Amino acid sequence: MEGSLETLHKFLKLVGTGAVLYPTETSASSRYVFDGSYLRVKTVTLGYNFPASILSRLKMSQLRVYATGQNLFTFTKYPGWDPEVNADYRANGSNLNQGNDFYSAPQIKSIMFGINVGL
Repeated sequence: MEGSLETLHKFLKLVGTGAVLYPTETSASSRYVFDGSYLRVKTVTLGYNFPASILSRLKMSQLRVYATGQNLFTFTKYPGWDPEVNADYRANGSNLNQGNDFYSAPQIKSIMFGINVGL
């Protein structure tokens, strides 16, 4: 029993000096470093301008319909949600933990439809 107590005291001394690192430690490490290269389709707009022959019958000078998509596709082997997202929740304003995506939501995908009318 005394040997166990001595081992415990040695262990506590090591913990106090920071010489013992745990798997859940928040110290900087390369354990979870991944290749973050990617190719993203960021913004795409498709539109159609109606010809003057149709516009004259509708008594309009311009009519355009369009659809715009943002963040539609991302091509990557990155295992996380989004290789472009950074969370800096631990650095208190510094840039020491840039590139950490722990609890970071990915960028939203959105599609917007619209009509431009000129009378």
